[in-house]
Formats: sequence, structure tokens, C-alpha cells
Amino acid sequence: MQKKHFYSLFQLLFSAAALYTPLACTRIYYHPNMHNVPMLREKGDIRANVALSQGNEVAAIEAQGAYAIKKNAGLMLNYLAAQAGGGIRNGRGAYLEGAGGYFGTLGKHGIFDAYLGAGAGSLANFYAYADKKSRYPIYFTKLYVQPSAGFHSKVFDAAFSCRLGTVYYFPYAAPDSVQLYGLQGAFQIENNAYVYAEPAITVRGGYKFMKLQAQLGTNFMNFPRDVSRSQINVNLGLYMDISGMAKAWGKHK
Repeated sequence: MQKKHFYSLFQLLFSAAALYTPLACTRIYYHPNMHNVPMLREKGDIRANVALSQGNEVAAIEAQGAYAIKKNAGLMLNYLAAQAGGGIRNGRGAYLEGAGGYFGTLGKHGIFDAYLGAGAGSLANFYAYADKKSRYPIYFTKLYVQPSAGFHSKVFDAAFSCRLGTVYYFPYAAPDSVQLYGLQGAFQIENNAYVYAEPAITVRGGYKFMKLQAQLGTNFMNFPRDVSRSQINVNLGLYMDISGMAKAWGKHK
């Protein structure tokens, strides 16, 4: 009985991860993308992460990478693409961001870092029976700082991160016809900036260079109350230590 309740709760949380796209019965105008927590340790480290997210009528994929350009300096690049379908409402979204920052170690297993990042993206909502070429996307930019601290070992990783920043929505270019497109939210948030805080917990399990990753994050921001946004996201993916793989391959050649 307890397992059944736990499984139902997990399904409820996982279906909430509607990334930058609308659900079949509502319109989502903001959802936090997955935190990149690379756990770099030394110059030359390369990390990569690919994750899938599933929400109500929404399928999304994220790709992330990180590289240690020198002893305590790293770069990150993150991309998200999502599509929603089902019912009469559909949507698409995409987002790209880059970041740079400082990382360090605490003893054998402790890792901490802080990155400053910026990104840009768009989201578009449309009705299935309308001309899909006339999606009238709304564009946005983000600026953030993301500190994190965690534990790293050969078989298990765990980290807490918190992203603090702002998102700005550019003036909306669609015709002012909310009855036709049902996009009242876009007209409310256009030409406005909103601040947010997004804490997240990341856990990984596997061995050495490849681990399964799960992340749970929440969102707090001063968004208009009557404009829909996601307040929780769950991501499942594969985390890879590319530089570690390359070193191991070189030793066995």
C-alpha cells in the first residue's frame, strides 16, 4: 500500500515538469530549466548531461556541458527544447544559456562552485486548428547566479544548488486579440522583468564515469498571480565524466 502511494506521488511530481510550454488545459509562461551541477575538480575536466522531462501533454529534452578551462575556473553551456500537444492547445519552447564561474574542493569528497550565467529563449502557444506558422512567440532573456555545494564519490553524488536571478520578457508582437489566441498572459508579462529564486536537489548513482541523475527543483518569483507558471520540475537523465572516460581509454590502448 505504501509503495502504491509513493508511486502515485512520484507520478504527480513528474507530470508537473512542463518546460516552457503550455499544458492542454492551461498556458505556462515560465518554468525553470534544469540546474547544471557539473562538479568540476581540476583543469581539463569535461562533464556532459542529457535529461528527459515529461509533463501533461509535454515532452522535453535538455543537454548540458561543462569544461574546466583552468585550475578553478569553469564554463557551462545549457540547452532546452520542449513541445506540447494534445487537445486544441499546443506549444513549443526553446532556451539556450551560458555561464562561467569558480569551483573548488573541500577535502576528498566535498565540492563547491558559483556560476554567473545569462540566456535567451522563446515560447509560442497556438491552437491546433489555427495556422501553425503564426505562433507569435514571446522572447525572453535571463540573468542569474548559481552557487552549489555537494558530495562526490565514485558511486554516488549529491548536491544542493540555488539559482537567483531575473527574467525579462520583450514586448509582445502578436495582434492584440486575446479572444482569438487566448494569450492573455503574454500581454500581461511583456516588457516586464521578474526576479526569482530556484533551489534544487541533485542526486546521482552509478560508477565512475557514468551515472543516472535525478533532480528536483522549485521556483519562487514575483510573477502575476493570474499568469500560469510551473513551480516544480523533475528531471531524469544521464551524467557523464567525458574527461575521465578519455583518460581511462588512453590507459587501456
